[in-house]
Amino acid sequence: MKKLIALTFAMLFLGAGIASATDVSLTGGFHSGGTYHDNTAGTGTNTTAYGDYDGELSVNADWQIDDSSSVHATIEMVDDTWADATNLNESGGNTNATATDLDDNIVVEKAYAAHTFGMGLKLDVGLMSAGTWATTFGDSGTEAYRIKATMPMSFGAMIGIIEKPISATNPGESGVAETDENVYALAFITKFGDINVKPLFKYVDDQLNSITTFAAVLGLDGSFGAISFEAEGNYINSDTATADITTYGLYGSLSAVMDALTITGLVAHTNYESATEAGAFGADFYYGGAQLLGDEFGVNGNVGNTCYAGKVSFAASEALTVGAYLGYVSSGNDLAANNWNGGSAMELSASGSYKITDNVTYSAYAAWAQASYGSGNTDPDAAYQAGHKLAFSF
Repeated sequence: MKKLIALTFAMLFLGAGIASATDVSLTGGFHSGGTYHDNTAGTGTNTTAYGDYDGELSVNADWQIDDSSSVHATIEMVDDTWADATNLNESGGNTNATATDLDDNIVVEKAYAAHTFGMGLKLDVGLMSAGTWATTFGDSGTEAYRIKATMPMSFGAMIGIIEKPISATNPGESGVAETDENVYALAFITKFGDINVKPLFKYVDDQLNSITTFAAVLGLDGSFGAISFEAEGNYINSDTATADITTYGLYGSLSAVMDALTITGLVAHTNYESATEAGAFGADFYYGGAQLLGDEFGVNGNVGNTCYAGKVSFAASEALTVGAYLGYVSSGNDLAANNWNGGSAMELSASGSYKITDNVTYSAYAAWAQASYGSGNTDPDAAYQAGHKLAFSF
């Protein structure tokens, strides 16, 4: 019911915006597709294969109040695997779903306002995207409540952020005990010739778990005619009640465009010192374009690994694009008797998309992956996945 009320107010707000001549735009998309899974975790033997369907509707609303002020909202609906009893919508057949499950089928992902002051300072306040910077390497994108200030400078831009992460263990300000969590970040965007330079420094004060974290990230990207590249390095140090943990990661990729063909090669590495001191690749990276590796198929928990990958994309026509990916991941795990001690994994996948109209696209992919365990352990069966999707944008 609360989501229905929220949507009702949103519609009233939209109507009021139209009535007051506020510039309102709606964009978004819907997709629905099916996926075949066979041992997609990559660790099983003689597992049962299965298939499922899923879909999602996402709507972006922008209210341009005047030349310097705006409000943005993103609402996600029916982001479900079809017939999942914990995620069904209210169209019927919901006997196994609770009222909370049904209510949470509509999620406000973003809701923030922005204003640009006379000196060029832009201030964003509210619930917005977080957890990403420069490339996807090391990133795990989410949403968080933020105050974000962007100031144009002679060298580019300076960005300051105060963030309140959304977490089941973060109760916000508490009058009983210091159980709050705050994130402070300072970032810069500048350019040297044809190279974009993007450093970021972040400090996290997690009072609930008595952890303080300092992170430094440097992202680079640029292009030189038909050749383009991107790279990123990160350093993270966390002080806990019992340990001082340091992790780091390095990533680089190089792409060449030859008419309709694009070829990309990449390498990525994160350190492994122990089970608790290992650099993460991030939930968004997927080893640079894999379908299985890094997603359902985790390699050593996707920490402390080295990845080598290549991918190609070919625009066969204005409507049809096909591609392929080949990746190899070597685990840095050195724990005795652990499957990933000396282990590795490989993926080969192919994909294609066809633009039916400017706003309707059909896509499909197929992937194979195989893990090779170290420490004399028996290798699991290969993993297979295939899927297709029909997507609409508006």
